[in-house]
Amino acid sequence: MSIFIGGENNIPKVSENYRDKRKVIIIESATKVLSKKGFTKTTMKNVMEEAKISRGSLYAHFNNIEELFLEALMYDDILNEHSLIKLENEELSPEKFTNWIVNLFNLLDTPGRNLTRAKSEFFLLYSKNQVPYLEDRKERLEEILFSYISEGTNNKVFRSDVDINSYIDIFITSIDGLMLSLSSRLENKNKITKKINILADMLVNYII
Repeated sequence: MSIFIGGENNIPKVSENYRDKRKVIIIESATKVLSKKGFTKTTMKNVMEEAKISRGSLYAHFNNIEELFLEALMYDDILNEHSLIKLENEELSPEKFTNWIVNLFNLLDTPGRNLTRAKSEFFLLYSKNQVPYLEDRKERLEEILFSYISEGTNNKVFRSDVDINSYIDIFITSIDGLMLSLSSRLENKNKITKKINILADMLVNYII
């Protein structure tokens, strides 16, 4: 089975790659299905039914579910990109960092767009060597977090003795873990908000 092998140069630009409205409909439909069923249980037929298109129309754009998942992931990353840009330009303060984390959770947990379960399943099946884009997107987040926290430690906004690389690993793992937990259970908004706020406080309180 062939799989789309993406690298840094494959990161799509909305203005160029998503002019085809039908392609966008397919990607958004795939995202909805993936957020409900995960990667391993999502089929091309599921996406075809969600998008209300013919088999021919679907396969004219995508050859298999792996290729479609990666395109959905890239598209979702583009929609989330403004969150990283905001952090890059964010004022250094524990409060601002906390707010950014909470907003990041809310963005990732947008109904019909929580790909955490699908990503976890996909990452277990395919390595970064098979799909370079997986490493590209992780490195992008790590670089921005490292730059932000380093500046915070240099300006004494954050603790100077923080092991930044280890902290970033724990940060990403913690967010992925909570998002995976939220995607697999039905909870009311108040409970979800409480858990997000607790984790955000924990992540920020450690470095101040």
